[in-house]
Amino acid sequence: MIEIAAQKRKAKFAGEIGLFGVDQIADEEIKKLPDDMVWAEITVPRNLKQIRYLWAIASKLADGGLYDSKEDAMDDLRIRARFARFGVEDGRTVIVPRSLSRQRGDVLSRLINRIIFVVCSDLLPHIKEKDLRAEIEEMVT
Repeated sequence: MIEIAAQKRKAKFAGEIGLFGVDQIADEEIKKLPDDMVWAEITVPRNLKQIRYLWAIASKLADGGLYDSKEDAMDDLRIRARFARFGVEDGRTVIVPRSLSRQRGDVLSRLINRIIFVVCSDLLPHIKEKDLRAEIEEMVT
C-alpha cells in the first residue's frame, strides 16, 4: 500500500490532470504505480504536516539503507518509541504499531520527539537532533 500526501491543483504542464504529490517522496511513490487502474482511498488527516514529517524520517532511513522500505522503518520506529499495542496473532502475543491517522496533534508531537531521540541515540548516534530536524524540515517544506 502506498501512503502519500497529494494535492488537487490546476495543471502546471499541458495535459496534466488529477492529484499530484506534494513533494519528491510522494512523486516517487506515484511513479511506482502501474499504468493500469488502481484503487485509491483518500482521507484528509487532521495533522497532515506531522504525519508527513514522520514519513519523511522513515523515508530518509530507508533511503540510507537502515531499513528495506519506509514502511518497515515506520513500523520499527513506532515500536521503538513505544507507540504500539499488544495483539494476538496465531496464538502468540505480538507488538503492533498504532495508527497515526487518528491521533491528536499533541500526541504526534510527542511521537516525533521520541522518534527523533531514538534515531539520534540508537540508530544514528553520530547525528545531532537539530541537524536531523533541519534535514527533515527541508524535505517536507
